[in-house]
Amino acid sequence: MSGAKPSGTALAVGLEIATDANFFGPLEVNGVDGQISFGSYYWRGYEPDGTRMNSVDSSAANNCLQDRGRLIPDYFGTGEKLKGLVILDVTTPTGTIVFNPAGGDGWAWKY
Repeated sequence: MSGAKPSGTALAVGLEIATDANFFGPLEVNGVDGQISFGSYYWRGYEPDGTRMNSVDSSAANNCLQDRGRLIPDYFGTGEKLKGLVILDVTTPTGTIVFNPAGGDGWAWKY
């Protein structure tokens, strides 16, 4: 790893995503409705005691990979199939991460 380092632990989340012709995401990007992002901005981290981390978004964490082509694209929409990584900068070596792109319910994973 070169340059700035994550402030905590860099956590790589491997994702395989497919959207069908009926998919309509919650975001508008550059005037295009129906997009979605799995970028670190849309994730939350929680310490083992339930305390929410201030942020898991870090450009330093994204710079951990020599091959940035392995990172999932920032935004995508209908009829796409993707495989890649999201890098989160978490404050504890164990805890829970939550993906929540639209501010409602989301998905949670323990790490």
